[in-house]
Amino acid sequence: MDYHGDWSDLIAVCDYFLEHPRPACYIREIPVAVHTKFIEQHSGILR
Repeated sequence: MDYHGDWSDLIAVCDYFLEHPRPACYIREIPVAVHTKFIEQHSGILR
C-alpha cells in the first residue's frame, strides 16, 4: 500500500490546509508537527 507509514502526517498537513486554504506563510512556518522536507517530498499527493 502506497504511503502506508505516512498517512498520519499526510492527514495532519491536509487538515491544516483545509482550515487555512491560503496561508500567508512559507512551508517552514506552517504549525504542523511534520518536517518541511516531508511536505516537499510529498507535494504531489498533497496537491
